[in-house]
Amino acid sequence: MTETKLFNGGCICGAIRYKACGSPVMVAYCHCDDCRKSGGSVVAVLAGFRRDGFEIVNGNPTYFGTTPAVQRSFCNTCGTPLFYENQNFFENIYIHIGSFDQPEKLPPDRHTWVSDRISWHEINDNLTQYEKLSNAGQSESTPPYEKPDRI
Repeated sequence: MTETKLFNGGCICGAIRYKACGSPVMVAYCHCDDCRKSGGSVVAVLAGFRRDGFEIVNGNPTYFGTTPAVQRSFCNTCGTPLFYENQNFFENIYIHIGSFDQPEKLPPDRHTWVSDRISWHEINDNLTQYEKLSNAGQSESTPPYEKPDRI
């Protein structure tokens, strides 16, 4: 019998809890301006899961629309960034990796929006880099970022 993968998580104060079942469609370092600002860091790491395998089991996140197609959510009590939802990729939900109980079980598999990367933040791994979005998990949808030659 195949074991179902289950990933639990929530905010730092415990007011919001969720679970995601199945394998992630992607786990990405996102370098875009909006992810940096919403997460308060130089890069955000998000794990994308199929929406039909995701459930909020406790609490109600607060939602904020950052663009007409995008909503981000957080805990209104402690401020923990939680979810990224994009109407263009409605079948998936993207979860801030730091909110998982065991984030070490979800290693990143790519870099997205490398075109927005902060210049002093160097990428020193061998993961595929995408200039923009990697189409929410479908890595063949956009060509990998062409790394410039170093001077």
